[in-house]
Amino acid sequence: MEATVYLPQSRNAWGRPEFAAILKEELRRKAHALPLERWLAKTNMAMPETLEVMLISAEEADGRVLLRVGAFFSGLTVGCACVDDPTPLTPEPEYAEIVLMLDLSTGWAACAL
Repeated sequence: MEATVYLPQSRNAWGRPEFAAILKEELRRKAHALPLERWLAKTNMAMPETLEVMLISAEEADGRVLLRVGAFFSGLTVGCACVDDPTPLTPEPEYAEIVLMLDLSTGWAACAL
């Protein structure tokens, strides 16, 4: 696993109908804690403030919830910032599928691509 993020509200909502909405909002608020740069495909700098999440699946086993989420966010291709640098600073769409292992006893989730 690549990083950990604390998701206490999602842990508390597990098993309730509003779980997916709470998880999406909590991950969006904590986007800066996710290693989005490791998941870039087209650009070289992630824009965490643009993160939107889609829950793909959730399975509970042994006090943990294995979550698979789709992460939609923007990235930039950043050059040298020279006056004659032709690289445009236009956000490009990025997508990654992220696996989160949410520990129901602590609220900490380990995440990986």
